[in-house]
Amino acid sequence: MKHRNKFILSSLLLVPAIAGILFMDLAGAFNYTDFPFLIAFVIYAVFVFIQRVQSKATFSVALLLLIYMGLSYIPAGASPTTERFGEWFYLFLVFGLIQYFIEIFHGKK
Repeated sequence: MKHRNKFILSSLLLVPAIAGILFMDLAGAFNYTDFPFLIAFVIYAVFVFIQRVQSKATFSVALLLLIYMGLSYIPAGASPTTERFGEWFYLFLVFGLIQYFIEIFHGKK
């Protein structure tokens, strides 16, 4: 049990890694390729599996990204950053839907 607690606590370090990838992508560090999406979602899937995060947390992240997308559209218009916010929002929304359907499926057993 003690080993499991250390594993769960150490998995919290994945959150800054995901945030760092997201911010570096929005800054254009990856030249707007799809590689950061793959890395971030593999890390996020591992985090969700370890922490047993519910879909409402993923939907909250998606909603936050939607708000940021709207706020970035006001001063910048349809810029690459605004489009990337939209792409990140869409991916977190789809991931949240997948999580939600898995929760429903496992809840009926």
